[in-house]
Amino acid sequence: MQIDKARVEPLLLTVLNILDKRMILTHEEKLAKLNMEKGYIGEEQFDQLMNDYLKNDYVVLQDLLLRVKGNSVQIDSLLLTPEVVYLYEIKNYEGDYVMKSGQIHTLTSHEISNPLTQLSRTASLLRQLFQSWNVKITIEAAIVFINPSLILYQADPGEPIIFSAQIKHHFSKISQSQLKSSGLSKRVIMLSEKLVQEHTSEVPFQKQLPQYEYDNLTKGMTCKSCGSFEMKVTQRTVGCSKCEQSVSTEEAILTHIKAFQLLFPDSKLTVTKMTDWFNGAVCRKRIRRTLVAHFERMSSSSGTYYK
Repeated sequence: MQIDKARVEPLLLTVLNILDKRMILTHEEKLAKLNMEKGYIGEEQFDQLMNDYLKNDYVVLQDLLLRVKGNSVQIDSLLLTPEVVYLYEIKNYEGDYVMKSGQIHTLTSHEISNPLTQLSRTASLLRQLFQSWNVKITIEAAIVFINPSLILYQADPGEPIIFSAQIKHHFSKISQSQLKSSGLSKRVIMLSEKLVQEHTSEVPFQKQLPQYEYDNLTKGMTCKSCGSFEMKVTQRTVGCSKCEQSVSTEEAILTHIKAFQLLFPDSKLTVTKMTDWFNGAVCRKRIRRTLVAHFERMSSSSGTYYK
């Protein structure tokens, strides 16, 4: 299996995780972050199952963001074969739901956003994109409910839904249908390259963030695993006193500098600013050495900074 566009953690989720360690998020903000984490975990699980069960040569594109006729199209996963493009919308729902008149409800009759409507829109726009390229290929779209704990009562067997227990069989059928295939076809490779070229940058995530200011954030080094500020910094490693996880000092410094850049993209990197950001946990000499090694030294009327 060839992955031409790999999945990465959404920047919005990355920044929310940074902020969650350094300020108090509201209940709604925490819930939004947890839902994003849950969705991302489900997508990663699907990626692993695809890798486990697909046996032949395929091209996979993960987390595509396309623009079609002025519309944004987010695609969780796309599997390219010579005859069919498989489009997957992955949902990590858990618990009990019921389908009524094509809509999905909780058992307390609360209607939720219908992923089938979203899937239909995505498939339609992808077909229009292929038509504009004069590409004639079948698109098969499906919702994948990745969580085995989900129960959807009264689900119509004719709906394009794949439940957790059906994923292995689904991929086995695809593999079986491609047994006579000998390597990746030129058509598949060219289509993949075209789609990757059309992939656009992530929608600006700053507008979706809670309000925050530098002075109101807790400073210092945090543990990547548990979020604790109880970090012990040595010449070679930074270890967490709470969960005992450790990383190299250089990696920890760069991770925290990157976090600052994500939070404050318009602020200049200076030794003084980073010394304050680390709350004195790392000495100025070590910070300067890291900035010199990994960033470009710049000068201005206000002094030296790095980018």
